[in-house]
Amino acid sequence: MANNNSPLIKDKSDLIAWLEEGQSPEHDWRIGTEHEKFLFDLKTLKRPSYEQDNGVGALLRGLQDHLSGMPIMEGDTIIGLKDQHGGSLTLEPGGQFELSGAPLETIHQTCSEVHTHLDEVRSVGRKLGIGMLGLGFTPLGTRADRPQRPALPRPRRSRRASAPGRSCRRPTRRAARSRAPRARCCAGLAQRPCARARSR
Repeated sequence: MANNNSPLIKDKSDLIAWLEEGQSPEHDWRIGTEHEKFLFDLKTLKRPSYEQDNGVGALLRGLQDHLSGMPIMEGDTIIGLKDQHGGSLTLEPGGQFELSGAPLETIHQTCSEVHTHLDEVRSVGRKLGIGMLGLGFTPLGTRADRPQRPALPRPRRSRRASAPGRSCRRPTRRAARSRAPRARCCAGLAQRPCARARSR
């Protein structure tokens, strides 16, 4: 329901002022990296499934041992890792393997983080016969060949959220402020990572 006490927007400057109220002070600005890559079997060049012996699950478990990271679990299934520096590794819906980097102060720190991450994945992946490809869409196979994520228990939807006539709550300025801006990195196996960082 509309709030009738909201101030009337008269021109663009009113919208700009509202956004400026929610920005973080400059000393809290951080850069976060998202780095996605596709995994493939070095012998067959096919995308590995989660369940196979040298698949995504085995890679996650190997990285957990290698990094001493904290596993992200859905039931008994490992679907990601949290590292000791505030970053995480996750499995995306399209099968991409993603680094969500820690909020860092400089682009040089994010560059170092990405290189360390790639070295770690290569080290564990090499033992499993898994390679990686840093592209936005895999050129190997079709969508039908895409391996499925492991079957996970569905979260229960609350009655409040699903009731007719109710809408999702918009994120507050405080919640928006807490999110570090993300920097996309297009590093592949042989490329130096680059990042386009946004600051607010």
